[in-house]
Amino acid sequence: MDFKEMIYHILNGEAVLFLGAGFSREATNIIDTEMSDAQKFSDKLAEDMGLDEKDSLDIISDIYLQQVGDDEDELIHRKQELVRVIQNLFYTKKITEVQKEISLLPWKRIYTTNYDDIVEYAHNFNIRTYHLNSPMKEILKDKSIVHLNGYARTVNTDKIDNQFKLTTRSYLLTDFQKSPSKQAFDHDIKTAKVIIIIGASFRYDLDIQRLLYKFPNIKQKVFFIEREDKVFTQVEKNKKNLIGDIIQIGMEGLVQKVEEEKKDFIKSTENEKFLSFIKLSTKFNTEFEELNEENIWDLLINGNLDERLLYLHKNEGKYLVNRKWIQNIIMDFESKDMKIGIIHSYLGNGKSILSKQIAYELVDKKQVFEFIGYDYDWELELEKIANMQKEVIILVDDYQNNLDFIFKAINLTGSNVKLLLNCRTSINLSVYHRIEERLSSSLNIKEYDINVLVEEEIINFAKYLKDRNFRNVFGKNDEEIIRFIKVDCRSNLVNILIDLINSQEIKERVNGIINPILKNDAQKELLLAIIINNTCQLGLKFDELVTILESDLNFTALIRDKNLQEIVNFHDNKILIKSSILAKYILHSNDFNSELMKIIEKIAVNAYLINEYKCKNIREKLISLSNIRELIFQNKRVSTLQINKQILSLFEGLKDYKEFKGNIFFWLQYAMACIDSKSYLRAEEYFSNSYNLATKANGFNTYQIDTQYGRYKLSRCINEDNLENSIESLKEVQALWLGAIKMKKERSDYVFKQFQLLEVFVNKFSRKWKDSDITYVISLLNYLEKVVNQTKSRDKQRTLHLIGNCKKTVFKAAVQA
Repeated sequence: MDFKEMIYHILNGEAVLFLGAGFSREATNIIDTEMSDAQKFSDKLAEDMGLDEKDSLDIISDIYLQQVGDDEDELIHRKQELVRVIQNLFYTKKITEVQKEISLLPWKRIYTTNYDDIVEYAHNFNIRTYHLNSPMKEILKDKSIVHLNGYARTVNTDKIDNQFKLTTRSYLLTDFQKSPSKQAFDHDIKTAKVIIIIGASFRYDLDIQRLLYKFPNIKQKVFFIEREDKVFTQVEKNKKNLIGDIIQIGMEGLVQKVEEEKKDFIKSTENEKFLSFIKLSTKFNTEFEELNEENIWDLLINGNLDERLLYLHKNEGKYLVNRKWIQNIIMDFESKDMKIGIIHSYLGNGKSILSKQIAYELVDKKQVFEFIGYDYDWELELEKIANMQKEVIILVDDYQNNLDFIFKAINLTGSNVKLLLNCRTSINLSVYHRIEERLSSSLNIKEYDINVLVEEEIINFAKYLKDRNFRNVFGKNDEEIIRFIKVDCRSNLVNILIDLINSQEIKERVNGIINPILKNDAQKELLLAIIINNTCQLGLKFDELVTILESDLNFTALIRDKNLQEIVNFHDNKILIKSSILAKYILHSNDFNSELMKIIEKIAVNAYLINEYKCKNIREKLISLSNIRELIFQNKRVSTLQINKQILSLFEGLKDYKEFKGNIFFWLQYAMACIDSKSYLRAEEYFSNSYNLATKANGFNTYQIDTQYGRYKLSRCINEDNLENSIESLKEVQALWLGAIKMKKERSDYVFKQFQLLEVFVNKFSRKWKDSDITYVISLLNYLEKVVNQTKSRDKQRTLHLIGNCKKTVFKAAVQA
């Protein structure tokens, strides 16, 4: 970066200023001496105590306070005297014109290790002042100064021991690393275009080199402004050159250069542009447009959501059915304490569309943004959003892929910013606790499970289907349509839509698009790989997917293919299936299970062709049983056991790769697949592998392995009808599951999910147990009930219901005995 560009960023408010003691020289304090610094302050205390030797401030100040011994009154008096000395030495009476000019430049933020109030004095004390322990979101609200050592104007006898640091730089660095202001500092260093450092000494101030060196490309934006006549030691020069450029023009030279550039300066308007967010707006053509059936069928079958039509017809229920969740969630977001709402459902049950419906209900009252990815300035953009005066809602799709953003938003934003997240139900179960534990107790997070349509929604969908003349409801009365939704479709939106595609006319139309693709082996492999990429959320771009598949398909030809365009959205090298319903139909209506397993294995094996980080991420997601089961479909020709065997063959094909051999998670998933396929001896071996690897990984929490090993014990006992060892197995499971809950209390739902197997176990063996066994089981069930009630489980009622069923079964067995 050249000097002119550096000045431009300062004038544009994109530069951070860091001030050390050298900046304050030549200012005058209220006792008409030159403004002090930490070393002069230390020397003054030593002189007042009559000490011949000099030392660092922390040593001298400790001696100053310790001289009073155990006399509390004298200690208070000493502290009061210390405060008076600080005020005399660091209150400003007069500053130079250069100090004033530099202080008044439009800095993004100012950080200083100085105690004095020179910057505040220059602003007529009209600037926000913060300290080491100030909250990040307060510091980042607007232009402010952060006193890392403490501030002379706010020091008192209480703050001498906490907010005010009478210490050396090494102790300060330790405190700073743990402080909230460090989060603000890191954010500013990442997002600033320029960092200007004036008057900082590597000997007396914070270890700036250690603080800044970790940031990538830091040298391109750090500038040390030094006196023209300064002579550097070789060590200091090397240290500064390592993290930035030294410019020897002095503060006067900097002010002069700024004044010269001001003449032609025009403030950039790029600040209004967002690359990591889309701001939802109604500034499209709002001239009313009648809906036609083509619009609706394009939405239902192809997944093409027209946001303009959504907005224009949002209250009618004609384009999209208005679900009861819309008003419920909007009401929840009106609460001051509400910070995060999570909409979750299984694939195809409408979580993303519901998020958009809510967004367009709110867009006229609040500022609504959608987070679309990590552009290089995403943190700066988030800061701008956080500082907006109006209330803000941020939508985040598939939130598990954007946890860094969510954590930053929790730390950075105030009560005016709320997050509306969505993801699949199975993923939310695994990830939810990571967000919950980041929120303070004063903020609320709420989940919305939208998988099952409620009565009001079923009535609305019945009318919606009737208006479409859908074949399965054509000619039927309202009660018959409602019964069809409840019974045939099990009150699931995804089942309604798949049934819709299966109607003869739609089926022929869809097959007319799909069949030409499926007849071309290379295109079929690509289509199935795209479905895998989307379903497992691998995040692969088109060129990466083609590389992994070792395909010679031509990108230009593909994006022009009319059939592929109907199904796949190609944009900026990204590939998305337009409709999850259509993807499900493709897999449902064809027996692709074997081919899918081969492609999953191929992607896992060739993932190393991309990069190490993506390779690790891809392989972890591909060996997740929950992801695999989203892709595999059972039909009349294929039994559940056959499907489980196919899944097992996938793990068999991957087990010899070194990346999987040492992977705890791989062996756990492999063991779980063995349970499902009733290969219990192999399951025992693979659990052993997983435990052995966990032992070698210091501090690894085995709660997942313990939970699944407990499932293995019960499942094997049930399958082998092993009454003799049933109670012993149950005791082992008790130890495993209760231990898992203790190790990871916030993930207790993961354990409780297995309780449905406990019900099967009790139903199978309870009638054959001895009285002493029944007494033990009743005692265990009572204890489990108590454990569940003590947790914050989101699935508490269902779990208690399962335990209640088990107790009824055991009591009945006891009576019959």
